Amino acid sequence: MLAKEVKRIIRQASENGFQNLGFHRTKRGGLGWYHPVDDHFLTVTFRTPRPWNRHWGGFLECRLRIQDQINPRIPTFRNPVEFSVVSLVNHADRETMRRWYNEAAAMTTNPDAAPDYLTDLERKLSGMLRIPLQAPLSAESDNEFLLRFRTEDDVRRWALFILQRIPEWVEQITAQWRNWYERSGRSMKAHQSFLDAIQADPESDVPRLSYADWLADRGDAWSEVIRIQCCYTDGYMPWETADRLEELLAKHQYRFDRGADDLSVYVRFCRGMVEEVQCTAVTFMKEGSRILETFPLVNVLSLSEIQERGMKLANQRELSVMRSLKMVQLADDDWRWIVQSPYLGRVEQLQVAFPHPIDLAWLLDIPLIRQLRVLDLSTSRLDANVLAAFGKTDAASGLETLVLHDTDMDDEMARSLSKVTTFRELKHLSVADNPRLGVDGIASLLDAEYAARLERLVIGLRWFPDSLATRLIESRISSTVRLSVIHSSAGLDKYAFRKRFPNCSFDGNPVGRQL
Repeated sequence: MLAKEVKRIIRQASENGFQNLGFHRTKRGGLGWYHPVDDHFLTVTFRTPRPWNRHWGGFLECRLRIQDQINPRIPTFRNPVEFSVVSLVNHADRETMRRWYNEAAAMTTNPDAAPDYLTDLERKLSGMLRIPLQAPLSAESDNEFLLRFRTEDDVRRWALFILQRIPEWVEQITAQWRNWYERSGRSMKAHQSFLDAIQADPESDVPRLSYADWLADRGDAWSEVIRIQCCYTDGYMPWETADRLEELLAKHQYRFDRGADDLSVYVRFCRGMVEEVQCTAVTFMKEGSRILETFPLVNVLSLSEIQERGMKLANQRELSVMRSLKMVQLADDDWRWIVQSPYLGRVEQLQVAFPHPIDLAWLLDIPLIRQLRVLDLSTSRLDANVLAAFGKTDAASGLETLVLHDTDMDDEMARSLSKVTTFRELKHLSVADNPRLGVDGIASLLDAEYAARLERLVIGLRWFPDSLATRLIESRISSTVRLSVIHSSAGLDKYAFRKRFPNCSFDGNPVGRQL
């Protein structure tokens, strides 16, 4: 009997019963159902821990857990509170379970004698599994070895046995868990006043740092996450700090991203709170209101799998709270529908990959461009003529960051970009991952009108010649600029370079990294 056949039998026997009790089917992670308990979930999951065998049958495992997500992605860190079937049933039911186990044990057969290693192993296991369980059966017994079956009727009998006792178990588990949760100090009720203050003034660091102080007094490591992210608001930080932040997020973020799994979204934290959501276009159209209800501070939206859904997305009212919009996997006209949405009045950052160079010229003609502070055109198809369009209008004069990663930029395109005089606020420029961009092209960017105002410059070359290093050292670029040189820097006089640019990073050993 295959595992999928066992699950089919359980589903047929239990689906309606679980639905009548208010349970919903889990979306992944095997066969299971879940029910909300306060801000957590009670899950009932079934699995077959080992394949069915014709000599001794199979084993069915049933776990009941209280956990913060329906299907936690990092269960070792999330520490679900787990209950076994044996620990929940009464003495009479334990005797019933023991009797059913022994019935299956009595039907265990021995393999025919053969010199085969597998047959010899089966013979040993059959001998062990023919031994009946002795009374009394203790509550600490591992239920993996108790829910034993040989036929479809056995599987159906176990499923109905569990389903009939679920209402009683829900009350029992919930009461035990609430008592433990309050005593363990894991409850978020005491945090709520700080979270309300942050939500009331989301732009300020003051309520967040007050929350961090309160957490630190209680030895909560999340205080360190808030302080690091408030200190490095742009995401660029020393390697050691970034590694520490990554470690803290992996261990503790499960307390602050509750609901993400249920909504099928991924989240990112900014200044200690969830402010970015990554999901498919279908998920956002279906669950947009629930996403904002669960994570009220979200203002960054990253959409994937948009293909031919641009018109519908443009009518989503939930876009009105977004300050940053990232779009990938677009059909030709999707992005045009979205950027003309009437709900983008707060958007200041836009990331989009244009399939055609002319698309950039079209973007420069719509009102949205005038409110943008960050424009990320990574992987867009561009050319020299369309980059020159930046200089023919002041629509993009408010841009502070321009990212042109992997745009197939060459020296001619760089020269066109260097002639733009309307970048009055530009502070960050990135032209990395462009193999066709050479020394002459980068040198032209160093002579641009806006070069002296740059606070961060990211360039990439397969090799870094002395001539370009000299141009950089002698250029008008400020010595405080964060200069990132990607790819090889062999032969570079790093002492002289670092003396001129103390905040530079190169040679695969950066002094900082973005997280």
